[in-house]
Amino acid sequence: MIRPNFDELLDFYGAGMVSQSIQPYSHWSNSKNLRNCINLAMNGAKNGNESSLKTLHLIKDLFMAQA
Repeated sequence: MIRPNFDELLDFYGAGMVSQSIQPYSHWSNSKNLRNCINLAMNGAKNGNESSLKTLHLIKDLFMAQA
């Protein structure tokens, strides 16, 4: 079921966890590009796209590993 995972991710990304102060972990991850990627993935996940949900989990895991 997508909904519980999506709600967890919505809490994570909605709480401002994605900050401009986070050091980039790859060449594409400046704050504007990363925010656009997250927004696209959130829209896809809202529509039930499993790939978007996986993308959001990967980004979250990378942020948590940096913390």
